[in-house]
This record gives sequence, C-alpha cells and structure tokens, in this order.
Amino acid sequence: MKKLLITLVVLAALLVVADRVAVRYVDRAVGDRMQEDGRLQSRPDVQVRGFPFLTQALSGSYRQVDVHVRDLQRNGLTLDRLDVTVDGAKLPLSKVGNANDVPVNALHATAIVSYLELAHDSGLAGVSIRPAGDHVEVTGKVAGVSATAKSTLTLKGDRIVVTARSISALGVSTPTGGVLDFSVRIPALPFGLHLDSAVARPDGVHLTASSGPTTLTPQ
Repeated sequence: MKKLLITLVVLAALLVVADRVAVRYVDRAVGDRMQEDGRLQSRPDVQVRGFPFLTQALSGSYRQVDVHVRDLQRNGLTLDRLDVTVDGAKLPLSKVGNANDVPVNALHATAIVSYLELAHDSGLAGVSIRPAGDHVEVTGKVAGVSATAKSTLTLKGDRIVVTARSISALGVSTPTGGVLDFSVRIPALPFGLHLDSAVARPDGVHLTASSGPTTLTPQ
C-alpha cells in the first residue's frame, strides 16, 4: 500500500509538472500569434486560464485566455495598457507550434489612455487634465487667464470627446462657449476590436472594446 501511495504521489507530481510545461508552451504560441496579428512590437503576456490545463490542450479548446499589452503605440497615440480576454480559443495541440489561424468566440478588452497623453493629443496648448469623479477637470488659458473647466467625457465613434459644462476663472464662473472643449481620435485597435465606451477613472480614461467571433491570423 505504501509503495502504491508513493507511486500515485509521484505520478500526480509529474502530471502537474507536465501541465505547467504545456501551458507555458501554449502561452508562448498564442502570444506569438497575437503579436503577428496585432502587429505588436513585442510579444504580449499571455495566460491560459483553467486547471488542469492538459484537458483543454487535448480538446484543442481554451475557455479563457488573458492577454496583456503594455505601452501600445498606435499612430502616435500611446495606450498605457491593453488587457484582452479571449473567450473560446481553438488551437489543436498538434498545431500549437505552427498554427496559422486561431479562431476565437469573442474578445473583450480594456484600454487605458493616461491624462497626460490625453492632454498631449488634445490640440490645446498648455492644458492639464485630472479626474474629478466621473468627470474631468481641464485647466488651461482662456483669454490669457488660467481657467478650469469641469467637463464630461464621452465616446463618440472613435473619439474621446471632452465637453466643458462649467468654467471658472479667478474664482468666477463664466460661460463655456466651447472653450477648452476638444476630442481625441483613438486609432484602430488590434485584433479587430471595436470601441464600446469611455469612462474617466483615477489612473486615466478606461476604454472598453470588444469583437464577436474572429480569427487571429498572421499579417
């Protein structure tokens, strides 16, 4: 009985090791495919979720894959982070090393644009932006006087639109008149993601994006 127990423990340990080795192999393969498909400068961090992993690998179907891209540059605009959840990736074990196409059921993503980057791309000289609850405060010069606008932030198409609702200068509220309003275009995101919403958060503007069934292919 003792020998049987030792054998079972050894086998279980070997299976766990094999499971972790296999998941790292698939993580890398999916990362390579997403780097090529998204035309990324470096391979993203990839984590295949679920344990045991080998049952997913043998079936060639992965319930959830998390992908993390840092400092993503798209046509002059830098996203601090792009986090993508891949639902239902199909990658047969026999094709892990040489798969050209990886079908997926859906993609859900969050991208973050810093307030410094938003101000830089606003087209307004010398402005600064900071969060104020679900609004933002935009500070800049109006007729040579420092002014601060309490502004809403919305997504319209592929643009973050910042619209002043009130402006104060020298402690006095003044009509907005479109002053300190601006919009910033978000370039096309990788993996066929389409923008859904934009919300002001303490660490920046959080963009949500998604896609339906798609196929990751080399570009």
